Amino acid sequence: MNRSIYFLRFALLLLVLLVIVWPVVAYTDDRIEVTIYADENYPPYTYREGGEVKGIYIEILSKAASNMGDYNVKFKAVPWQRGKNELKRGKAFALVPPYFHGHDWPYIWPYSLPIINETVVVMCSKEVLTVPRPNWPEDYKGLIVGNNSGYDGYGGNQFRELVRNGEIKLSEAPSTRQNILKLLNGRIDCYMITRLSYKWEFQQIRNPVSYTHLRAHETREDL
Repeated sequence: MNRSIYFLRFALLLLVLLVIVWPVVAYTDDRIEVTIYADENYPPYTYREGGEVKGIYIEILSKAASNMGDYNVKFKAVPWQRGKNELKRGKAFALVPPYFHGHDWPYIWPYSLPIINETVVVMCSKEVLTVPRPNWPEDYKGLIVGNNSGYDGYGGNQFRELVRNGEIKLSEAPSTRQNILKLLNGRIDCYMITRLSYKWEFQQIRNPVSYTHLRAHETREDL
């Protein structure tokens, strides 16, 4: 998608938010200072590195913000769950990545249009997938499935119902890295994560582990 469309999306969202939550922004010189919270543990989309906030979303939004001379847009890396809580309490202006949860996060509004399409996959150990499991989530009953803390929508409604009924055990950890290590160490059977985030983090920790230890089952969920 071209840069002008990204800019228009971001500009529209920013202007609407400023009208609704004006008290949480500040002034710096002649510009309005705006702080956007970003998930600190979701590489390569948003993450903290050496005290800086980095990632694909940060690059896109920073480029859009650079064309908005009246605003000084800053990003602050926080744990995802904390970012959600700050929004709920009215203490934060905005949070990225922008996942739509209008059905169960009523304290977040308005939303931007999708910036990037992300595909959620379920990574499982080779041993788990020696048994054919083509149907998600029915074929995963009795397993321990990992998830990043606060990623409430992963798995879908039917998966969440099986968790509530005790037919699938949900095990959460704060970061992608921690969940991948749990999967490699056999502490969980499968792990729900976006394909790109998994590949990026796995590259950081793959020595001396081989990809052959894991296989992927792709869900039908696009964020």
